Amino acid sequence: MSVAPRYDTYPVDPTALARVRGNAPVHIKRSLLQILGTQTPAELFGGTLAQQLQIVEVNLVPSTHEPERVAGQVIWEVVVSENLLDARGSLDVGCFALFLDIWGTFPMIVHGMHHRPRGDNIGVSQAMQFTFHDTGATRLGARIRGDATSLAVGGRTLSARCEMRDVDTGRLLCSGVHLKMSPSIPKL
Repeated sequence: MSVAPRYDTYPVDPTALARVRGNAPVHIKRSLLQILGTQTPAELFGGTLAQQLQIVEVNLVPSTHEPERVAGQVIWEVVVSENLLDARGSLDVGCFALFLDIWGTFPMIVHGMHHRPRGDNIGVSQAMQFTFHDTGATRLGARIRGDATSLAVGGRTLSARCEMRDVDTGRLLCSGVHLKMSPSIPKL
């Protein structure tokens, strides 16, 4: 069984890094590509799916309700391939769960790296809430774009929202909120 390497030792292709748009510093974009790269061993859960995901844009944006605060935003895309389909030929809803898990975490990482460069930026998942709007129409070859933004990254609690849309139709497919907590330090 493979064990994912430490993300900060994973090599990043300079052309992949150059394709990532947005106003976030290069070291943050590189870290996200490194984290995504460590999730790709095919024999690990979600590995083949992670190989198909593309980071399009990484931004530091004004928080919606507190414009003086900065939020992390990550925009990503995936093309629906056969390995993502259910028995009806639609994108399996389990893929949306994995998308929210990965892409809901990434804006928290961006936010955390901007505000706390050495702190825990990933956390441990506590809850994910989904609303499936129009998932049955997502067929082979469709391009899905996700837009995920951090909501709050506090001392222990982290949260982000994510919307996933069909690029060609603009239809909202799934939206969700991902809540995480920073892990506690073990007491020995």
